[in-house]
Amino acid sequence: MTILILIQILFPLVLIGWLAFLQPRNLLGMGVQALVTAIALVAIARMGIWVFPPWWTPYLYGVLFLLALGLGVTKHQPKHRMPLSWPGWVMVVGCVAFGVYVGNEAVRSWAGPFPAAASAVDLTFPLRGGHFLIVNGGSNIRINAHLKTLDESVPRFQAYRGQSYGTDIIQVNRWGLRSRGISPKQPGAYLIYGAPVFAPCAGQVVQAIDGLPDMIIPETDQVNRAGNHVILRCGEAEATPLFEAIA
Repeated sequence: MTILILIQILFPLVLIGWLAFLQPRNLLGMGVQALVTAIALVAIARMGIWVFPPWWTPYLYGVLFLLALGLGVTKHQPKHRMPLSWPGWVMVVGCVAFGVYVGNEAVRSWAGPFPAAASAVDLTFPLRGGHFLIVNGGSNIRINAHLKTLDESVPRFQAYRGQSYGTDIIQVNRWGLRSRGISPKQPGAYLIYGAPVFAPCAGQVVQAIDGLPDMIIPETDQVNRAGNHVILRCGEAEATPLFEAIA
């Protein structure tokens, strides 16, 4: 998780700094650089897990992008329309290739909020009061890591396919933060800890497990992998309202 946090903070800032202080001296290069930077920021915003930095960080990056673009255009006036040397063309081609890749990822991520091909079950939101965010969910692996368990080429995923369309929910405060600290080890430091969970359907309780001790984050119980949970039968499907702090 620490690596992901660093990527989501440092990589956008590097792109924005590159746009502000290292713009090419030709119009084509400047345009390609600005466009690719914008596409990359959109892709990061779409596919990042914004538990820390908080959910509003991509909007801050958008403001910084506009400021960097204005600074770069003002400071580095293009002298030519096209690159005059082969390194300039290499930079343009490299930027275009990178832009095509991140653009494809960003476009594909937009399919995530749409229903999956699997049968859908109508559930109500199981939490009340406060502000909640979905950090993993949807029908596309770019915004829902649970979908990787559908990969039939990995035998160990077979036992976990019941959570393939799972949704991770966090509670945040007015500042968009989910806990006291960046990634605390104690579950009680997270806002969602102890929140009442309501049945998402008027179904039948199939199984209820309680009494297992809380784990120090990010440790997991290797014996009781599901932890404390309730399984509800909602029509022809089973749902498990299981809430964990994402650390």
